[in-house]
Order: sequence, then structure tokens, then C-alpha cells
Amino acid sequence: MKIVYLHNITKGYSGDAVQGDLLAKHLNAVVMPPAPIQGEKAGIVKVDNYYYAVNDMLAGIDALNPDIVFIHTITPALLRVLPQIAQSYITVMRLAVNFEEIGIQPTGNLLADFWNILKMMDCIVCPSQFALRNLRRLGYRNTVHIPTCIDTSQFVPTDGRENNVLAVGRLGPIKNVVTVLLAFSSVVDEVPDARLGIVGSGPLYNVYRSMVRNIGLQSRVSFMGFRSALPYYRRAKIFVQSSFSENGSLTVLEALASGLPCVLSDIGGHRYDVDAIRYVEHDDVDGFAEAMVRLLTDDELWLELHRKALIGVRKYDVGEVKERYFELFEKLMKIRSLKR
Repeated sequence: MKIVYLHNITKGYSGDAVQGDLLAKHLNAVVMPPAPIQGEKAGIVKVDNYYYAVNDMLAGIDALNPDIVFIHTITPALLRVLPQIAQSYITVMRLAVNFEEIGIQPTGNLLADFWNILKMMDCIVCPSQFALRNLRRLGYRNTVHIPTCIDTSQFVPTDGRENNVLAVGRLGPIKNVVTVLLAFSSVVDEVPDARLGIVGSGPLYNVYRSMVRNIGLQSRVSFMGFRSALPYYRRAKIFVQSSFSENGSLTVLEALASGLPCVLSDIGGHRYDVDAIRYVEHDDVDGFAEAMVRLLTDDELWLELHRKALIGVRKYDVGEVKERYFELFEKLMKIRSLKR
């Protein structure tokens, strides 16, 4: 089975980039960036382990002649040729967007094109049941749920010795870090040695730093910026995320794989089949504070959820999840062969 994986080649720690790299590796896919480079004639050129389409995306894919075209990243250049790709190849798209960020209804020419092109896909893979329900409510039946996955072998379980709270993610409005900060200002009254670490950057980075200064938490809250969160999971005791919207958060799975009990906003995209999570309404500051204090001070409860996290997250390991992709691809290939 030959899979061409259309995925941006980025050097960074964003959840989308990490997930794309992981799936490409374990699906043994040929990776092609979703926008062509310029050259003398259309075709492909290999650089390192990647294949670049030259001048024309469709010609680049034709040169590789795959069984499956698996789309992870959408670009305007790719949108223009997706109808032709979908006519020629079995085409699968992993839809990893937050609906609240792009709007659940088509608006604007580019977004309208995107929603229409979704109907041409042989299958749309939704990382969360929440996304699956939303798409089916809009009439998209060519959908399946395959969850976000991680390589659990990369994570070392925390010992939970220090009262460190960890938040990881882009510091933009949808992550709603305000609730975490306000809740933590109450946590330190109950747990004097508690500390909060925030890994990530974004448009509200300086706003949140100013907020921390204004509420007098400079000595308790650390901003690590945009970097790998791996070493911070090992030193944390609990993980917290109060987002307005998610679609199968990678960072939650990374926290669980590190044995961290989680306090999460009670939203559809935060649903995991792991009994190590406490859910709170996204704007319930007191509720977040109470959940954090309980997990920081109740050692017996923390140890119970720590063990459940390490066991429950195994079903999200890439070794398990990749088989669901292969089963899907084989099913689609069989359907296509029967239509010929």
C-alpha cells in the first residue's frame, strides 16, 4: 500500500506538526508538502526524506501514483486541485480544526470551497467524537472517528513529588488561559508551595504575563515559551486545560502518558476514554481551583488517577491507532476496486 501524506514540514512543537510527523512515520507514508515549489518542469523532486511537487500539485502526486492520498494540511494551492485529486485517487482527510475557530457554517469563498470539497473526500477522519457529530449533523456521512495518538514510549511517568501544575498550548483566546490563572490565584492560598508552569506562546503571551504581575503571582507562575513540553511533564503533578474548544488535544494525551491527572474544561473535544480526568465548566474559576487543590493535596486520589492515566492512555498509542488507519485504507481500496 503506497500512501502519499500531504503534510507541512515544520520544525516546531505544535500539536498539529507533531501529530503529522508521527502518523507519517508509522504509516510508512511518502511525505509531500501541500504546496508546489517552482522549477523547470512539472513533476517531483526528492530532498532528504521528502518529495516536493514541482510547479503543479496534481502532477507531483501523479508522479508517485499512490493508492491513498492522505491529507493532513490544507493550503490554497492544494484546495485548487483537490477536486481533480479526489477524482483520480482514494482521498482521505484528517480534519483537525476547531470548529469554533473556522466557523461551523461556510462563510467566505475559500471557506465555502473547503466545506464543499469535504464532500468529495472518500473519507474524513475526525480526531474527536465531537467533530464527528458536528460533521454528521451538517450532512457529511463520509466520516469516521480515529483519535489523536501519541508514542507513549517517549514519556517518563512523573513521581508527583512537587506541587507543580502544568498548562501547555498556544496562548490564544480559544485556550482560555484566563480561567487557569484566576483559579491558580486561589490555589496558592490552599497550597502555599504550588507552582504553575505554562509552555507555549501566542498572541496573548504578553497579556497573560501582565495579568500574572497584576495579581501578584510572578514568583508562582513561569512562562516557558514555545518549546518542547517533554521535560516539564516529568516534573509536574497535574495538568490543566480550560479551553473553549478542542478537537482531540495532543497535549492532554501527553500529560496522561506522563501519569498526570488532568483538570479539563467540560467540552466535547475534551472527551477521552481514560478515568483520570476531572471535568469543570470552562468559565468556572472556583471549580477549577477546587479540582486542582484536591489533586494536589489528596495523595491517595492522586496515586489512583496517576495509575489510571498510565493504563488508560495505552489505547491512544500510535501502535494501536495506526491499525485503524490501515483498516480504513484497505476498506476504501476494496470499495474502489468493486466500483471499477
